[in-house]
Amino acid sequence: MISMMLTISRLPSERDIRDIIVAEAGERQTLKLKSMNNISNLSSTSRKELADLLGHKDGSLRNRATARFRDQRRELYAALLNEYAEKKGAAKLAGQIATAEERINEWKAELSTVGFRIDYEGEMVLRESSTNPLDKLIEDRIKKELGTENDIEARFDSVQLALMTVATLEDAEKLLKSVSSN
Repeated sequence: MISMMLTISRLPSERDIRDIIVAEAGERQTLKLKSMNNISNLSSTSRKELADLLGHKDGSLRNRATARFRDQRRELYAALLNEYAEKKGAAKLAGQIATAEERINEWKAELSTVGFRIDYEGEMVLRESSTNPLDKLIEDRIKKELGTENDIEARFDSVQLALMTVATLEDAEKLLKSVSSN
């Protein structure tokens, strides 16, 4: 049988592994294992606590190693991304886009100061404000040139009433033409 020696030194955890080794191991700071199958110096409680150090609990060696890997991976990914972006010319284009977006935002701010904005479809609309004087001006012009929806409703209501009392079919046609031509 091949004998192996395992030395357990101070691990970087909140709990010192020496705290886990119970009284049966004494003051020794090393643990001698004769074989992987024959661990007679540790109690089952000690083995459980040692196994817990490698578990998924907060602050465990496994969680710290995983967090360290994720941080290193994120940093390396960003570095490689920047490297490839430089090689492909994407970094220069991204800078130009950022500059253009800054300029667009400045133009949007200027547009807003005169009471307008660009909507999601790229159409120019009035800036949303209940006190926008342009809104009232435009609404007044529409009312003057087209009337209102209420005007249309009133016209159709009056023609509908007139149709109830019309004497001839020709008079009914004239009434219908008066509302259908507009």
